[in-house]
Amino acid sequence: MRMPVWYSYASVQTVRSPSLNVASMKNAFSSGSGADHIKGGEVDQQFIGMLQSYRCSGGLARAQEVFEMFKSRQTCDVGQLARWILERHVVSFDWQSKIWIPLFQFDRSTMALVPGLPPILATLNPIFDAWEIAHWFSLPNRGLGDCAPADTVSVDAMAVFDVAEKCAFPQEQCCST
Repeated sequence: MRMPVWYSYASVQTVRSPSLNVASMKNAFSSGSGADHIKGGEVDQQFIGMLQSYRCSGGLARAQEVFEMFKSRQTCDVGQLARWILERHVVSFDWQSKIWIPLFQFDRSTMALVPGLPPILATLNPIFDAWEIAHWFSLPNRGLGDCAPADTVSVDAMAVFDVAEKCAFPQEQCCST
């Protein structure tokens, strides 16, 4: 099986400060970070659904809260989190002018990324925007025995990668239910 190369974005700039500027982070996402393509009340309904779905895998937090988690770990570089958000190396999305981050992707004791997540995101980033990726990780998936990718990635990242690859290659079926 081939592992994908990192997808790079020409619009990404180096982050010098961990301060949050939602407007600049939104501009860094080449495909958009919000749910601009979803109609009115559906956005709020999807967000509430994601809040519920992500509860089992650690929940959702505003970026500022995740920055505080990083700061409380003396070994963590807060600037690294900002770069991960800008470069889409973590799942994050915009809702009501706030950046939200699902916590499933971090080892909560060290705030290190869950192993196996980078190649999954490298596969999904070229085909989905930030909102769609966050939604994809929250939905039960037939290819994962009806478990959500967020609930599965820490125990079987390769299975989640295989399902993500099916989304990237249209001749195979993306198995969200």
